[in-house]
Amino acid sequence: MSNRRQPRTIPRLTGGPDKRTADLNNALYVIVEFVSPGRLATLAIMPTAAQLIAAVDLYLTCESNQELVAHAQALRTAAEMWVDGGEVPSGVFAAAKAILTVLGPEPPAGWDADDGYSSGAISQTEPKPRPEASEPAVQVSEQAEHSAQTVMLTINLAALLASPRLLQKATEMPSREHLLEHFDALVRVFSTGRASSPPAGVEATREAALRLRGVCARWTPGPEAPAEVQKAALALLRAFGVDEPPGGWDAFEGVEEA
Repeated sequence: MSNRRQPRTIPRLTGGPDKRTADLNNALYVIVEFVSPGRLATLAIMPTAAQLIAAVDLYLTCESNQELVAHAQALRTAAEMWVDGGEVPSGVFAAAKAILTVLGPEPPAGWDADDGYSSGAISQTEPKPRPEASEPAVQVSEQAEHSAQTVMLTINLAALLASPRLLQKATEMPSREHLLEHFDALVRVFSTGRASSPPAGVEATREAALRLRGVCARWTPGPEAPAEVQKAALALLRAFGVDEPPGGWDAFEGVEEA
């Protein structure tokens, strides 16, 4: 009896409390498929060059971090050189890997070992059995996609804490433990596997996350955030390169679904 796994499909979010986060997720769902030829080979339908370019363009509307923007622009340029039906240019894989490496360290087995079947954070299928030690590729998708999810969820929380109006109309207030858990996860993403002297942008983001964690540890979440919490949340958003919304964060009330 064959144990061959079914071809994969690319997940897509169609709703949620924040359209920006959904758009960023959907763009990354496409981009992450291009971290390795082996991952593309397990898709039922491989994205076309036009679909990859559309995903990158969508990603660029949501991302302001200069390092990530540069990698995304390199990915777009490489994708423009790809003729549908032809071999995917090596520059596409290199740029996609660069984006995912900023969001989380490259796994020990390397991106080329990723077959796409270990995406625990966004899997649309039933959980897979834990693989044997002889299959080191299984951690790749999970690490990369979990890192991206952590970044996006933390940006959402920071936006909530930075916007008084958004916080006041929240139907469910996050607990202190919930906030600290997410900030700790973000710190791990920007610490794990890093060199002793990480890039300035990575270190600044990690320090901003630690600062926000510190002030939230002294606050019982409620409809009004202390000034120190709001300032720390704004600092984390700036570290991620998130643009200030029209009218400023004080007037921000969320992004409506199109």
